[in-house]
Amino acid sequence: MRYYLNMRSGETFMEDPDGEEFANLDAAKEEAIRSAREIMADRLRVGLPLDGQTFEIHDEDRNLVATVPFKSAIPTG
Repeated sequence: MRYYLNMRSGETFMEDPDGEEFANLDAAKEEAIRSAREIMADRLRVGLPLDGQTFEIHDEDRNLVATVPFKSAIPTG
C-alpha cells in the first residue's frame, strides 16, 4: 500500500508528493521514525533546535492514518 510521509513543523506543512510503497502501516511508521532520527541528527549537527516536528502519515486515499512525533524516535531508558 502507498503511504505519504508528510512533515509538519509548527504551521509549516511539507507534503510528500510521491509517497512510497510499504507492506503495512507499521512499516511506514518505522520509516518515519528512521527518517525523524536522521533529520534530528542533521539539525543537531548544525546547531538548529529540535522544534516539535511531526510526520503525518496518510494512506493512498490521503486519509490521515498515523502521527509520528519526532520526539517519539528518541530512545529512552
